[in-house]
Amino acid sequence: MEPSTTEQIQIVASTKSDVVPIRTSHGRIWRDTYENEEFGVTAAWLKERTEGWLTDEAIEKSYERHERVSTDPSQRELVAKINNVVVGFAHGSSIDGVQHLEAIYVDVPYHGKGVAKALMDELMDWFDVRAPITLEVVTYNDRAQAFYKKYGFREVEGSGKLFVGKIPIIEMKREGIS
Repeated sequence: MEPSTTEQIQIVASTKSDVVPIRTSHGRIWRDTYENEEFGVTAAWLKERTEGWLTDEAIEKSYERHERVSTDPSQRELVAKINNVVVGFAHGSSIDGVQHLEAIYVDVPYHGKGVAKALMDELMDWFDVRAPITLEVVTYNDRAQAFYKKYGFREVEGSGKLFVGKIPIIEMKREGIS
């Protein structure tokens, strides 16, 4: 099912039926991407952190969140599908003049296949590129940082902090283009 060309990738606004596939892939991608013994981000910790994402209560909250996001013109959530299967997703926001790439995740087998580019291109068409756009990225996720640099994002010096008290992240910013 891996794509050979970007024509097979469909980028669409997320729907309620995408909520469970998004949550399922989100957990899998976290476990595949963020493990790092140096920072204590172990496979066991990641499993513990993500396994609750699919409980009935968590899914109900995800449906409620989806309803808010999908009806809010200041937010855009997209899914990447191949053969009607969710293989990635992205979320952008533009709230009170602050534009932020909230998330972009692609299942590992689809890295390097154009999925992230298709998602990012669609979000960049939605963002006002005349204004700055920010994002946060894990410090040891070199692949993601290199990807964002291709879109003009640069590290904001002194922006380092810990996400969920454990995962080191930095902010990256893309200046507006006049």
